[in-house]
Amino acid sequence: MDAASDAASPDAAPDADLDAGPRPDAWSDPRFDAAIDAQEQPVDGFREDTHLDAPATDAWSGDAGLDPACTTAIDGEPCGDFPPQLCVSGRCVVAGCGDGFVGAGEACEPVMHPACDPRTCQWPCNDDFGCPGTDCTRGTCMDHLCHYENVVGSCTFAADTGTTTGVCVAGLCSPVHCGDGIVETATGELCDPPGLGCTGCRFDCATNEDCQNGDPCDGREVCRPITDAGGRVTGRVCEADPASIPCTAGPCFAPTCVPMSSDAPRCGQVLVGDDDHDGFVEGMTCGSFGGDCDDTDPRRHPGLPEICANGIDDDCNPATADGAGAIVRWCRDADGDHFGDRLVTMESCSAPGPDWVLDCSDCLDTNELVNPGQTSYFAAPYLDASGTESFDYDCRNGEERELDGTVSCDALIRLGCNSSAGWLDAVPGCGEEGSWATCNGVLFLFCRANVATRTQGCR
Repeated sequence: MDAASDAASPDAAPDADLDAGPRPDAWSDPRFDAAIDAQEQPVDGFREDTHLDAPATDAWSGDAGLDPACTTAIDGEPCGDFPPQLCVSGRCVVAGCGDGFVGAGEACEPVMHPACDPRTCQWPCNDDFGCPGTDCTRGTCMDHLCHYENVVGSCTFAADTGTTTGVCVAGLCSPVHCGDGIVETATGELCDPPGLGCTGCRFDCATNEDCQNGDPCDGREVCRPITDAGGRVTGRVCEADPASIPCTAGPCFAPTCVPMSSDAPRCGQVLVGDDDHDGFVEGMTCGSFGGDCDDTDPRRHPGLPEICANGIDDDCNPATADGAGAIVRWCRDADGDHFGDRLVTMESCSAPGPDWVLDCSDCLDTNELVNPGQTSYFAAPYLDASGTESFDYDCRNGEERELDGTVSCDALIRLGCNSSAGWLDAVPGCGEEGSWATCNGVLFLFCRANVATRTQGCR
């Protein structure tokens, strides 16, 4: 029999992958084949079939793709164990990061909290140890995101002549005189004061070659000079060459390249004329993106809190320029108990935000139960900033016991039996149990002790 006869024969086997060999008879039943296909996951528009490499069909968009075990189930209910699977929109899918349900090994889901890492479903930080700072910055974990604050002091930086002692300026270790507005080449300064493209009084780049492969877009990057109104170069910054990015420009935006982790880059846009990259441009032609009053300083643009008496119109609003009151010290209240951390401060005419207060007497700003206004007593300790157990809930640098007296019920009623209560024997320490006795009269002549176990509370 020739090949043509083979193809026409009703007993001929269906086509199969060349290297997979002929399928078992069960695969020739279209109903069984459809049931198997409905369980497989689509990847980039294709099903991961071992026998088929074709675009996903209506089995995924219509009722044929629904799983009987999930048609009446609530999203998130398990429908398989190896690997773990969940019901989502009537289908049984493999559980994993990004499915909207916090599963085994996950700490969060990006659709539920914007701070969650979309690649790993883990928090960027859980405590301050996850936010290491530098000589000139201090990291704090707030709402699972690292926030960094500048500190003042001495530091060391690497220079052409070796390790050099410097000072912290705007969170960076800089030459001793960096930030005085004078470019002192003798100390290694190339620019001053610090600004866009000027880090530690040195340019971020010198030539285009310094910028190559700095962006996953992998186009041609350029070292763009930043100039002031007089044409003097005040900084140099690496940017992708717009000519190598196939994006469409708009009236207020120019094309740029936005990295997407290790995946292929996508086109993005940046504001045309936003020289300080603060999201605002001078003038009002770009709607809500306009109104910048100094496009060379990212610390000045609409929406910023106005700091009084600093000689600068911070929010670019002449009506509130330079504030309207005296500068006072605000402390951050991270735990919401209305008492702030004296080590985390900001000077301003008004509160920098809703979590800033004037009372800076909190001794542990990560526990709302610990503050100078606490009047309750507690039977269990908390861990202070050094990890040591403490009962100092009212921040008074000591431990105040709730119950401190002892009692003996061997007395007549007329000597005060009915009004006596206290500890029998020794007074227990904070968090320790002891025998608490209440004296009651018996037959109007004698006292009797009602004894119960009680835990000593402290603050």
